[in-house]
Amino acid sequence: LDEFSQIRYETTQSSEYSTILPTISWVFDNSVFGFTGPIDGFRQNTSFTVSPGYGSNNLKFQTLKLDGRKYWRFGKDYTFAVRGFLGKSMGPNKQKFFLGGVPYLLGGGGETNGVKDESHFRDVILDTSNASLIHDIYFTEYAFPLRGARFAERFGTNATLFNMEIRFPFINYLALGFPLKMIFGNIRGHAFMDVGAAWDDGNEFSMTEWPDRYGSRQTSEFSPWVTTVGLGTKINLGYFLLRIETAWDKNENGYSKPQWYFSLGPDW
Repeated sequence: LDEFSQIRYETTQSSEYSTILPTISWVFDNSVFGFTGPIDGFRQNTSFTVSPGYGSNNLKFQTLKLDGRKYWRFGKDYTFAVRGFLGKSMGPNKQKFFLGGVPYLLGGGGETNGVKDESHFRDVILDTSNASLIHDIYFTEYAFPLRGARFAERFGTNATLFNMEIRFPFINYLALGFPLKMIFGNIRGHAFMDVGAAWDDGNEFSMTEWPDRYGSRQTSEFSPWVTTVGLGTKINLGYFLLRIETAWDKNENGYSKPQWYFSLGPDW
């Protein structure tokens, strides 16, 4: 605060970058869509992004991402869906992958490792003493959904994520008379498991101490893996899909209390 009790911001660190990001992708999709999302078929997207080092303050990296999704329909209204994601960044200025959270989040909350969450992000996002902090934030790739975990629950230059869902009918028809006359139909339910990991070095899979980039406030043993399970429902509101989900993250004491999510957007 200044002498007039007004908030005054001061620059503590600044960085300038010049870059172009050409990307090439190979996409295949023969999926069949239902009322809230894919119910059968296969989808995949393999992309390769290059920052060739354009300009004087340049960044040089290459990032490969593979995303495959398979859907098996059984019976009239049931689907088993599996998704696999793998991301790897290479070069002198590697990108970071933020693993965890839900896209298009409206709200929610819960606890992680038995401690009530203060934010949708983990306490320490990146090492603030890192000279590449601004680059790490603005050139980040997100790996989600990992429901039951905060945004950036794990982060690194490599990431993998597996999602499994059983999708089933929840409410076929619902008519409301008060306070507004509204009719909802084809409300779908799903049970899921999400498993993901993010790492800088392969040796992290055999470590129990947290790497320095996560800060010094960690009390549990470290693992690059995060495993969560949960239940949810999806409601097609015409212009968008509303998702309501609850998830539990697995820790050394069992499972945490649930995380609740209210989000919009397309289904994977």
